[in-house]
Amino acid sequence: MSRHTFDKRVGRRVQVDPQPVLWRVDPSKSAPARRRRFRAPPTAELLDVSVSGLRVRGPAPRDLRVGTVLAIEVDGLVGRVRIRRMDPEDGGRQCEYGLELVDAQSPLTLHLHRQLSKMSDVSASQWHGSRG
Repeated sequence: MSRHTFDKRVGRRVQVDPQPVLWRVDPSKSAPARRRRFRAPPTAELLDVSVSGLRVRGPAPRDLRVGTVLAIEVDGLVGRVRIRRMDPEDGGRQCEYGLELVDAQSPLTLHLHRQLSKMSDVSASQWHGSRG
């Protein structure tokens, strides 16, 4: 029996220049408060984006699991993501994460979609098909 795998991602991945992602941020705090050195959240690295999520490389604390929902910050905008995939690297100190955007209307999701639309050969109106 052969095992078939499939990709649940909506749209294709678009690679981006690596950029920092603040990892496990407190969305109730302002951006300057999140960046204070003595309480700054760990930093991950954004690798690529798709309509439904993003791929990052970041710290691998023991309490994170597939299904965990956490807040991240990209370009000063916060949004919640759900961990869908975890691939340990660097002896388990780092992990490559497949993250699903949880809230379609969060500032982070809208920002990433705007960025994606600038890089993609498919327009945003085609992402969800026609709504006849």
